[in-house]
Amino acid sequence: ILVLDIALLPILGHIAQRFDYTKWMMYCSLIMALAILPLFYMLSISSLMVVTLIKLCIVVIGIAFSAPYKAWTYNLIKSDERYLITGVGYALGSEILGRQTTTICWILWYNTNSITAPAYYVLFLSIAATLALNSTINTK
Repeated sequence: ILVLDIALLPILGHIAQRFDYTKWMMYCSLIMALAILPLFYMLSISSLMVVTLIKLCIVVIGIAFSAPYKAWTYNLIKSDERYLITGVGYALGSEILGRQTTTICWILWYNTNSITAPAYYVLFLSIAATLALNSTINTK
């Protein structure tokens, strides 16, 4: 899946160039919000092959979201400090929300004993991203 991740990033980035980056990322986060609960629910009744396909779906949606991210942030910030602002923003976001996701999901699963509990965290992040991206559309 990592090799597929590496191969799909430039392909999806090229496809995303044809669209408005904000709307593209908003639709990707909305698709993740709509798909994450059914995908996690299917984990409990699936074989290894289906689990791999579910993981592949989540990865592809994540790649589609992240492919235009850098171009989107550079277009969003027009000041001379855009590289500093986007770098610090990316580092903080990936450190606080990204790196901790596995730990948070494990804690949610362990404490609730529900396979769908971690999906609610991803659902929350997807809705938050959709709302944040929607607010940037409204401020343009």
